[in-house]
Amino acid sequence: MDFAQGTPCWLQLLTPDAEAARGFYGPLFGWTFDGRFCLAEGRPVAQITEAPGEAWEVYLATPDVDAAAARVGPAGGSVLVEPFDVPGYGRYARAADPAGVPFVLWQAGEFGGSGLGWLDLNTRGGKEIDAFYAAVFGCSPEPVPGEAGYALWRVAGRPVAGRLEMGDAEWAGVPEHWMAYFTVDDVDRVAARAAELGGQVGYGPVDSPYGRLAIVGDPAGAPFTIIPGEGAARAWG
Repeated sequence: MDFAQGTPCWLQLLTPDAEAARGFYGPLFGWTFDGRFCLAEGRPVAQITEAPGEAWEVYLATPDVDAAAARVGPAGGSVLVEPFDVPGYGRYARAADPAGVPFVLWQAGEFGGSGLGWLDLNTRGGKEIDAFYAAVFGCSPEPVPGEAGYALWRVAGRPVAGRLEMGDAEWAGVPEHWMAYFTVDDVDRVAARAAELGGQVGYGPVDSPYGRLAIVGDPAGAPFTIIPGEGAARAWG
């Protein structure tokens, strides 16, 4: 698949127990597994990696990892892993934005990634963070009327991700993070199934302008949101 620069193109779950994660996400979403790859109907859609941390990590597409990585420092971020080739797949670097939220710079080789769901960056530094991602990827922020603190990032006019400015009251004690949205047929059923499998439903299911949604934590605590496919299409399509 081809992705415009700055578009989330792949997700990797970093978890201390990959086997337990597969036992959760497999029956929850109907995924099967080939090594680290999560497959939906035989197609790679995400990756589970046993590593320190409990979060879904986003890969952002770029046609030139080295050039993008060179823009990270001057824009206020930091390069955590210098660019290197992943034989048979592409070129990789790992960085963090000015708030310390990590992400991967990904230059497609034989593997471009997978368009799955939606990503929001939940952060406390709205304008500073907008400026950083604009400098590195060329994303243009567009405030969404009626949704305080929320902006869509557009590349070539197309929405590629969202940025939510976290308020101190409702987000007290919550670190800044990328929030992955997964589309499902029935939010209530999937939320109930997540609880049965050892996850925690932290918020919802509730109605929203984009349909039912719920925020779920997997057994290791990594959060994600489930939303109907038609709701995601109305919100970001």
